[in-house]
Parts: sequence; structure tokens; C-alpha cells
Amino acid sequence: MRHSCLFGLLLATTFCTGAAARDDAVVCANLNDVMAQPGAYLKTKFQFEARYVGLGEIYQPFFTVFDEFVHANFAAWDVRNDLRAPDQYAQKCSLLYIARRSGKQVESVFGLKKYQRFRATAVVQSIFAGHAFIEVIDVVPLDTHYSAEHHQRVAFGQTPPPKKPWRPWSSCSARAQAPAREQAVAATPAAAPRPERTALARAD
Repeated sequence: MRHSCLFGLLLATTFCTGAAARDDAVVCANLNDVMAQPGAYLKTKFQFEARYVGLGEIYQPFFTVFDEFVHANFAAWDVRNDLRAPDQYAQKCSLLYIARRSGKQVESVFGLKKYQRFRATAVVQSIFAGHAFIEVIDVVPLDTHYSAEHHQRVAFGQTPPPKKPWRPWSSCSARAQAPAREQAVAATPAAAPRPERTALARAD
């Protein structure tokens, strides 16, 4: 009897440990695959890379767990999409949600530029009418030092524009040189005023 209890306790511990491991595991996935087979990712934590489209206003509070007062809605393209092709440009996931009180995470989403790449960790929380409603837990912006024009050119397979030289101290140098220029102007002797020739003097 004692051995049976120990075996049962060991089995329960193993089962709980395995369940915790599955809960903590993160699956690598593509956004297009998640949209095509949402049931395979339901309540499963996965990670994907995508390109940012923009904020949206799509909510189904009666059928999903997302509400506009609690979550921010946004859309993204799968990073593999060739945005030069009209069908792949139109193939975007518009059902991404992030908690408004997630601090830096929601700030990262609001700071993304269109076409910018980002890496996200998410969970399919609900499936309605065959569509996956995805909660984004973590967002890591990629290529943060490039401009919106650069993101657009890279997304459409074009050559990025040349970088402009960055001069962080140009304004400081200008302020430092300003007093020197003023002192130089003050030290220069003023030129003698030219005598004004009146009509009488010209007549002479």
C-alpha cells in the first residue's frame, strides 16, 4: 500500500511537472500558419516575427476575451510575405491584441513604424468564425535605428536610402562658437562713416 501511494505521488508530480513545462514552453511559429490553423495554437504560447501594419479597431467582446477598453488592437504582416505581391500584401493578421496596462510592451507597439519588423510572443486566446484572436504578451522592435522610409524600401525589396551623417554635437558646437563670433565682431574697429555729399557739395 505504501509503495502504491509513493508511485501515485511520483506519477502526479511527473504529470504536474510536464504540464508546467508545456505551459512554459514557447513554440516557434509563422503568423500565416497561425491564421490558417488557429486550433493548433489555441492556448499555446508561440513566438513569431512580423512587420507592423498599424493600429485597428476590431473587437468581438461578446465572443472573445478582448475589449477595447482593456486591449489595444493592431495588425501585422508575416515577415515572410513579399509585400510587392498584391495577394501577400492583403494577407495580414488584423486580430492582434495587447493589454493597455502592459507598460513598456504597449509602448513598444505604439512606437512601431509601418513596415518595421518586430518579434512577439503571443497566445491564441479565442477562435471565432474560424479566425484566431491573438493576445500579444511581449514585443521586441527590430531595426529601431532606421527610418520609416528604410522599413518601406526593405519590405518592398528596394535598395535602402543612404544614411545621413549623424552629428549629435552640431548644435552644441554652434552654441559654443556663437560667443566667439560675437567677441570677434565686437573687437573689429568700426569703419568710419562716409561723409554724406549734399546737393550743395556736388555743385561745388
